[in-house]
Amino acid sequence: MRFEKVNLEEFKEDVAKCFPTLNETYVENFWEDIKLPKQATVNSMGMDFFSPFTVRIMGESTITIPTGIKWIADGHTDKGLCMFPRSGMGFNYGIHLMNTVGIIDADYEKDILIKLHNPSGETIDIRKGAKFVQGIIIPYYICDNAKADTDSIRTGGFGSTDKEKK
Repeated sequence: MRFEKVNLEEFKEDVAKCFPTLNETYVENFWEDIKLPKQATVNSMGMDFFSPFTVRIMGESTITIPTGIKWIADGHTDKGLCMFPRSGMGFNYGIHLMNTVGIIDADYEKDILIKLHNPSGETIDIRKGAKFVQGIIIPYYICDNAKADTDSIRTGGFGSTDKEKK
């Protein structure tokens, strides 16, 4: 298992969806500086993700941040990557992921997008390179009578497993 940067074109597309006014040259510079997730200490359970650019989350608002990172499970289909806000952000400001916990399946190999909600009245700045969420790889099991009825594979991103297969 490993983390990799997404390719520049994918990052540009995701940033353009989230921040349409950002200059493309800046986006290329941000992509160059993306740091792969890393443990803070030898006993850290999570791997910290670093913000690829400075973002401001206004009080009582939501923002989506493309990380520029994808997770490659390398055939470890019995594991998933779970995303959580870092403890200080949640404890100090109540900042949380809009989907409460981000679940990244073993077959999702696209940019990991983080949608944060700031319920506080305070404006929060996340500086470029700052740790802002953490990923934890978790083994999981499927009950024998709950396994997929098909051997189909993922064909898209968010919500793609709910779409009709062609």
